[in-house]
Amino acid sequence: MVAVSLKKKKMKNKKNLEIKISKNIYDAKEVRKKVFQIEQGIDTKIDFDGLDKISEHVIAYSNNELVGTMRIRYIEKGKVAKIERMAVLFKARNQKIGTKMMSYALEYLQGKNIEKVMIHSQKTAEKFYKSFQFKAVGTDFEEAGIHHIKMVKILDTENII
Repeated sequence: MVAVSLKKKKMKNKKNLEIKISKNIYDAKEVRKKVFQIEQGIDTKIDFDGLDKISEHVIAYSNNELVGTMRIRYIEKGKVAKIERMAVLFKARNQKIGTKMMSYALEYLQGKNIEKVMIHSQKTAEKFYKSFQFKAVGTDFEEAGIHHIKMVKILDTENII
């Protein structure tokens, strides 16, 4: 269970991991550039698609150092949240930062009474999202030259922690 303060919109744990929601896209872009553009070879125009300004960004810092991000965009008249651009820097991987970011985001969205969350998961991350009870929908497709699968999770807005 991740400790989340929805009033402050950030989380800290004993290892000095801080996760928060921000409209500030500069830190998010720094992580995405390293992970998507440099590591995965995704074109800048695809990654920075003009939707960052209308999105919220989950930003993770470990010992005050930027380590991860994801974008939350609201679609279908605000009834569905689409989680996009989830990335953790190479040096910070295998430390459960992505897991903590996703737990934080899902609890945050549940508190906003969002009923459904959608992700276009890279196929290599499908098992990760399934661990959060996301279900694959439809068939695989290619996005930015990488195999993806659409995944959906229904949130329980009746039992908010």
